[in-house]
Amino acid sequence: GDGPVPLLIALHGAGDSGPNFKQGAGLDKEADRRGFLVAYPTASGVNWAEGCNCVRPDLDGVDDIGFLDAVIADVGSRHAIDPDRVYALGYSQGGLFAQYIACERSETYAGIATISGMMSLPVSQSCQPSGSPDIFLLHGEEDPVLPFEGVPSGAYATLGVLETFHFWRDVRSEE
Repeated sequence: GDGPVPLLIALHGAGDSGPNFKQGAGLDKEADRRGFLVAYPTASGVNWAEGCNCVRPDLDGVDDIGFLDAVIADVGSRHAIDPDRVYALGYSQGGLFAQYIACERSETYAGIATISGMMSLPVSQSCQPSGSPDIFLLHGEEDPVLPFEGVPSGAYATLGVLETFHFWRDVRSEE
């Protein structure tokens, strides 16, 4: 393009990889048509360090937030990206990670979108974003892995989709 373009970071679900997610997501055609870049990073293990302290990368101290900072810097060193239009899209466990990103890097990301991924309960209890990125949630009511109503207790506790929506609505109203 003639100037800086948006960057979308596409986050795969648990057990997947960036290249495989790229193949299945079909985002490149849309990126070409609409003039934005897509990066498809791969988690260092089976999962992203999503901030819940319930998955191996969190317990091992993996800094996936820092990793994505480095991805943005790397893409920015090779392409003219618009720093005000950096977005994350996450599927399933990648969506839970995107929620964490919105909490930890609200000044970096203009918005996040999640597909079948709400906010983990531990992240909701510690999330204090410095800004209010745009949030898009897409989640089926019959999802057997991450139920629409959430998982109320246990190591993998999550808010429900509506609770996640209300969380972000309340963040925006506090501004």
